[in-house]
Amino acid sequence: MVLRRGEVWDADFDQHLDNRRNGVRQAVVVQTDLLNDKEAYPGTILAPLRGSGSVKIPSHPLVLPTGKNGLDKESYAKCEQIQAFPKSNLIRRRGDLSSEDLSRLIPGSRVRLALTKNKRHFVGPVRSNTKTHIPSTSPSLRNRHFTSNAV
Repeated sequence: MVLRRGEVWDADFDQHLDNRRNGVRQAVVVQTDLLNDKEAYPGTILAPLRGSGSVKIPSHPLVLPTGKNGLDKESYAKCEQIQAFPKSNLIRRRGDLSSEDLSRLIPGSRVRLALTKNKRHFVGPVRSNTKTHIPSTSPSLRNRHFTSNAV
């Protein structure tokens, strides 16, 4: 199955142990087409869509229903819940997001992954000069430093 970034799907999210919603729900493909083009690659990355959210939260871009995207109601992309997802759990393709909708969704994902230079939205590890300290409860990882030029 070949997917495209920006496609909207009904997806079976199975059972989760955290606060993510279970069952069949709508989601949008956010993984790069470089990997989506590989039929042998068994997974993709999705951002779940929900009817509740807030435009005040940078990781909740609003997506309005159109004939092209197949949504029945206004939805919020939950970019803080992006996740690797097996293609075998995709049920039905609904449509495609417009380039405008997709352009709002990608920055929401960047905020969540701390891939933005806006320090106000930075939610990543504690930083000091050129080294990044990754907080960890694991004794093998505690106090380990990684050099990073990102962000």
